[in-house]
Amino acid sequence: MESTLVDTIKEVDKLGYSIDFNRSPWKDKLQLNPTDFSIDNIFRFEGMTNPEDEAILYTLSSATLGLKGYLLNGYGVYSEEWIDNVVHKLNVRNNA
Repeated sequence: MESTLVDTIKEVDKLGYSIDFNRSPWKDKLQLNPTDFSIDNIFRFEGMTNPEDEAILYTLSSATLGLKGYLLNGYGVYSEEWIDNVVHKLNVRNNA
């Protein structure tokens, strides 16, 4: 049985990823300082009956700032542009 998005968020919270980076003021900090963060895990959820239910959950950490949390985005046409930009910057840096 696959985990639901809600179950996965509960599990990553137990691992210390408790900050919801989608909410202000975290959203602004991620936009300004993506080089301080690393993507630790990526979880993809597919909607069983509705494409609007598709989502990607990223767990992020910053050793520099001592922070751990998660960033949630839609998938495909339902994704948020600012999150795509942050993730792209993190992926480029992590893969360099």
